Amino acid sequence: SYARGERRLDVLRIVEGLRLHAAKNDGRLPKSLADVQIVPLPKVDAVTGRPFEFSLKNDMAVLTLPEERGTGSKDALTYEITVAK
Repeated sequence: SYARGERRLDVLRIVEGLRLHAAKNDGRLPKSLADVQIVPLPKVDAVTGRPFEFSLKNDMAVLTLPEERGTGSKDALTYEITVAK
């Protein structure tokens, strides 16, 4: 569906935004998605209409996409992002 394709693009936009933020901040990832000011990031998941979940654990960013309603799946997608030193 259109929303699923948009969701995939949004994830790529967020990952690229994190990379650009780290590049301008001595390799440090942001504490929140709102801290990424270098490029605009999507605010909500196109599939669920809910915000992307983001956390920083040590030197790893964790991006979680809420499970899709109506699919019967209870699994959320989780991306773990680190920056090479």
